[in-house]
Amino acid sequence: MSAFPPLPGVLPTHPQRASAGIGLSAAGEFAVDDHTVPASGIAPALALRLAQPGNQDVLVVVRADRQVPFSVIRHTLDEARAAGARRLAIATRQRAEGRS
Repeated sequence: MSAFPPLPGVLPTHPQRASAGIGLSAAGEFAVDDHTVPASGIAPALALRLAQPGNQDVLVVVRADRQVPFSVIRHTLDEARAAGARRLAIATRQRAEGRS
């Protein structure tokens, strides 16, 4: 079972896919699409993905466990930009009514 929160629409690596995913777990693990990487490996792994033909403008979606500090998410966004990502998004979950 994956330690990363699920994100519909961000599936394992596939050339010419419309989106790429970066996952951040509460345990401090990182993944680019379906590949676990060290924190220092986010930019290189994403750069390889973006270098594939047709992937220069894919949407890069960062999904993180709610316990991940925003400073880590912010650093991850900076790493994605350094890797050449032009389009970035942060995945969120909508709260159910009656829950806070």
